[in-house]
Order: sequence, then C-alpha cells, then structure tokens
Amino acid sequence: MSEFFDLSEIFTNPDELMRAHQERAAKAEELQRRIQETVGAATTDDDRLTVSYSEANGIEELTIDPRMLRMGSEELAAEIKRVTNLARDDVQEQINTIVTEAFADGAPDPRQVLEQLPDFEKTMDEILRDTQTMGTEVVDIVERMRRQAES
Repeated sequence: MSEFFDLSEIFTNPDELMRAHQERAAKAEELQRRIQETVGAATTDDDRLTVSYSEANGIEELTIDPRMLRMGSEELAAEIKRVTNLARDDVQEQINTIVTEAFADGAPDPRQVLEQLPDFEKTMDEILRDTQTMGTEVVDIVERMRRQAES
C-alpha cells in the first residue's frame, strides 16, 4: 500500500489524508458511473440493422428493418453478430477515451483502482484506528512520565 501514501503523512495529518482519499474515491466512482452509462452503436451500410451496446447491459437496442427478415436465418444471425461486435468495439473506444482523459499522466488502469478501493478503504480505516490508538497510548505514556517526574 505504500505506493498510495507516505506513512509520515498519516501521523502529521490523518484528516487531510482521509479527505484526499475521499476525493480520489469520488473521482473513481464518477469514472465508473461514466463508464456504465457509455453506449456504443453500429449500423449496417444500408441502415437496415442497428445495434446499441453498453458494458453494463450488453445489447441496449436492436433495430431490424423488416426487409432484413428476407435473409436466411443464418445470414441474419451473422449480420446481427457482426454489427453487435462493431457496437461493442465502439463502446470500448469511448471507454478508452474516457479513461485516457481521466488518467492522463500515466496513472494506473482505473479498473484496477476501482477493484482496489475496498481494500484501500479497509486499510485506511485500520491505519486511522491504529493512529488514534497510538495517540491515546502516547498521551498515557507522557502522563505517566509526568507523574514520575513530579514524584
């Protein structure tokens, strides 16, 4: 986890570290929302078959001109598959653009960041809890040392 923060920062300003973590988490959630809302589309050259596709739901919309139904079922199925793959490629290109814009400057893949967020939050909670415990223990030690010095 050391690649995420400097340990000295935790002891000097845990509130600032938590605020920065919350900002990063909010940005990651916004990125995830944008990715989930992205829809790609493709159509045949003759505009008789159109497919809209999203990572969240797969095929969002399928429009087939009745004239397409004159094709054989295997040919129609192949065309639906081809156009669906084009729509899926379109949504991937859009997502790649969103990710590139959000993580310019060589930042990690956002999907990996999103996958790591629960572990990072758990670690942050543990660190903050341990920091508070250590603070209490330090106060107790200082108080004992003060009492010993006075006696």
